[in-house]
Amino acid sequence: MDLSTAFRRTRRSRPRLFWLSAVTLASLLVFPAVEIALQSANLVPGFTFYDFRGAFYTAGERFLSGKNLYADVHNPYVYPPVVVLLFAPFTVVSPWMAGLLWNVFSLAVLGAGLFALVRSFGVRLSIPSKAVLLWALVGFFPTILWLKAGQVSGFLTGLFCFAVAAHRRSWQDDDSTTLALASGALTTISSSFKPFYAPSGAHLLRDKKRFVGAVAAVVGIVGLSLFFGVETFTDYLGVLTHGKGWGQATEPGGISTDITNWGPFFFRPLYFFGSAALYIRLALTFGVAGLVLYSRRDDSARSEYAALALGLTTIPLASPIPDLFAVTPLIPAFIVSLFNELQLDDGLPEIPVLSVLLFHVHAYTLGFFAGFGATIIPAVSALEPLLPFLQAGMWALALMFGLQVYRIGQSVRA
Repeated sequence: MDLSTAFRRTRRSRPRLFWLSAVTLASLLVFPAVEIALQSANLVPGFTFYDFRGAFYTAGERFLSGKNLYADVHNPYVYPPVVVLLFAPFTVVSPWMAGLLWNVFSLAVLGAGLFALVRSFGVRLSIPSKAVLLWALVGFFPTILWLKAGQVSGFLTGLFCFAVAAHRRSWQDDDSTTLALASGALTTISSSFKPFYAPSGAHLLRDKKRFVGAVAAVVGIVGLSLFFGVETFTDYLGVLTHGKGWGQATEPGGISTDITNWGPFFFRPLYFFGSAALYIRLALTFGVAGLVLYSRRDDSARSEYAALALGLTTIPLASPIPDLFAVTPLIPAFIVSLFNELQLDDGLPEIPVLSVLLFHVHAYTLGFFAGFGATIIPAVSALEPLLPFLQAGMWALALMFGLQVYRIGQSVRA
């Protein structure tokens, strides 16, 4: 069935889902125009490609000139040595043009991965459907953010989409070994960029083949990185140990800024836990791993897809520097959860759709309460003690996380 046909049919079969999806889709499609208008009025920053120019482009230059890859600079390169090969080709053009090309490349990978994931659920995508889906993807506020910074979030999310699509097709193709190995490898390759993406590998604990693929990817990454020299690899391990100074001079929630110092990227789901946030992150991460291991008692699709979505949903909760960049990897989780809920008699497909909408409006709803709203309506400043609970994204994350935990528990008890 074509995506547009399936969407129209929900108007009669699931009117609540239809109208919620319509509102969400409309908000995504119109937001690029809103963003351009805000930039034109100098109300929001433009596309600076700060992260790409400052960390990835300069790392490519240092690699090609034989300099220290992990130099102590303001915006350091913190990924495995072998990953620099991905960025080095972009140094043939100017930094700004390289950032633009990187974004085009990342969007191509993310779009292709998203299309592959949707098709793996048996949904056909016409050219108009692909165009609408891609534009909606560009309009998603976390996407706008990583495009502005030239971040790797979009590229890595594309790999996650391919990993989930391979996982889905391995089930359809009589548990294909090749696809299962590919799913495990792609999941681990993405996590190798950012270690706090590790919860995305929760689904590996449910399948030996996917786990073997993950181990093979780790061996490959380490082996290839050693070709850059033992000293370089040791420097990388030092980066993993010390990071970017995460956790130093932090405010409540283990972060470096107060919630009243709002910015477009601001997202602190564990802010109200104060200094205990670190321990909550660890407890959630290990708790998810334990729950997924326990869920192996049930091999139904409901449990499998809930475990997969749960791992991806845990990423923002495990991040030492949580922000809206960490929300982008939830895109495949939204898709998996949506299809999973549509297949259940007691399904709640409205939850993943509502979560997308809440994440999308998070920045400016919080900005209204924490920043510019008080200048328009002075009484808004009285809500400052409630700011941690006025984060739309926090409720979106709670809904997604809670739904997956509920589905796993429901499956195991059945």
